[in-house]
Amino acid sequence: MPKSDPSAPSKATTENINHLIQIDDKHWLHPATHEAFLAMRQAAKNDGICIDIASSYRSVERQLAIWNAKWEGKRMLYQRDMTPVNAHDLSDEEKLHCILTFSALPAASRHHWGTDLDVYDAQAMAKAGLDLELVESEYIGDGPCAPLHHWLLEHANTFGFSFPYAEDKGGIAKEPWHISHTIEAQRYMAALTLTELEKHIQNMPILGKESILQHLPLIYRQYVLNEGIE
Repeated sequence: MPKSDPSAPSKATTENINHLIQIDDKHWLHPATHEAFLAMRQAAKNDGICIDIASSYRSVERQLAIWNAKWEGKRMLYQRDMTPVNAHDLSDEEKLHCILTFSALPAASRHHWGTDLDVYDAQAMAKAGLDLELVESEYIGDGPCAPLHHWLLEHANTFGFSFPYAEDKGGIAKEPWHISHTIEAQRYMAALTLTELEKHIQNMPILGKESILQHLPLIYRQYVLNEGIE
């Protein structure tokens, strides 16, 4: 299961961690997001739906560790159709797209802001005897988190949340578990310009840096703004 990381975030991608609110022993949220989430979670509980957090704030450092592990082949990579692929069998450009389909570029993850969460129903997963994998099948059809997802589709907007990855546009894969506190997230996204992102990449020990910088304008459009394939 994904876990948040309390280490200090990058100044340009989120506020200092001291401005975030700790919601439990693992998760931190932006104050406005925290308030909205608590109200939404209570409303869901009143309707017999549990909303639990799989991931919330995540530091740039933690995202960098994930990226580098995938680049080195220490974490499994998947094609868009979920076919496993060996990182060493890919060109650098192929590896970029393979990683970015499922993992954000460090300094560009919405999880850096404390406005975005991955949510699930822990009780439903336990009842089904399953460990959370954060895959679409858990949230559709007769998947254990499908009732939660249906409830969120109907009610999340009332509390200011939206689904930034509701559809696969050829950029980031579909993520029915990912919700975003829209107004706050839009403010952070507006500040995350291509120029700012390039500065971050230049200054971090990220693997594949040369290829990333070479393709950064495309990465920014296709995966950060999630405009998909042109």
